[in-house]
Amino acid sequence: MFRLSFIVEDKHLAKVLHSVTGVALNLETRPVGNATVVQGKVTQQAESGNPYDVVANKLLSMQGAHLTGSQIKNLVMQSGGSDGSYSYYIKKLKDQKLLKARSRGNYIVMAAKQEKVNG
Repeated sequence: MFRLSFIVEDKHLAKVLHSVTGVALNLETRPVGNATVVQGKVTQQAESGNPYDVVANKLLSMQGAHLTGSQIKNLVMQSGGSDGSYSYYIKKLKDQKLLKARSRGNYIVMAAKQEKVNG
């Protein structure tokens, strides 16, 4: 068995999904955060150069919100980060005082002093 991971342009997505139907097991599809085309190649490019800054800036617009660990994990994945790195993001966000732990696995988004976060 092999695990394949690749990025597909929107216009070719249906063709790829039809070709792997019945062959692929546990097929995961998710949008790529801020994909750009550079010299004919599709690349994943975050707004500020890394997914952490994208997550931090999204959290700034959610001040006062109560989030669970799984919601933060989804936010990290939507911003282009991997699903296994969300705990690192939580730790870094807590260090910058953007998140505060309420209880185990529950967090509150704190107000930040600056408008945009530059990691």
